[in-house]
Amino acid sequence: GWGDYSIEDGCLHRVRYTGKPVRKPIGFRVHSNGLRIDLSCELDPGEAAKVSNYFAQQWNYLYSDQYGSPEFSVRSPGTVGHDLVKIRSVRLLDGGRSIFVEI
Repeated sequence: GWGDYSIEDGCLHRVRYTGKPVRKPIGFRVHSNGLRIDLSCELDPGEAAKVSNYFAQQWNYLYSDQYGSPEFSVRSPGTVGHDLVKIRSVRLLDGGRSIFVEI
């Protein structure tokens, strides 16, 4: 619910300062089996390909005029909560400047 210029719902969370080079996303492409993320710099191949470094979840909002719309399971509609999304694999592309996260 908050006003923005997005055509579709979606977001990127958990961005924090670490003192290291900024590895910010500069492009996203959604595919039927995953998500391609293009980045501003090359990633470390060993770390970037570890599935354990990634986390995804999904949920639906029940939009209302009240602050803090409730979040409901996609898999169990009507049940409050989030669903984990299994990350099947992660592949580096374009010399480490892009990743494909297979779900």
